[in-house]
Amino acid sequence: MYLSFLTFVLLHNVAHVIQSWLLKTYTPGLYTAIFLVTPYTLYLLNRLN
Repeated sequence: MYLSFLTFVLLHNVAHVIQSWLLKTYTPGLYTAIFLVTPYTLYLLNRLN
């Protein structure tokens, strides 16, 4: 269950980046997703495996 939650969080962060790229504007949560949440999520997924 924890693994599925982390995967969802990672996909949600990717959605923020894609929205900004498609809209060519800032979307809320973009910098937090790139610099904080995504690296930490990848770290946790790596530690789980």
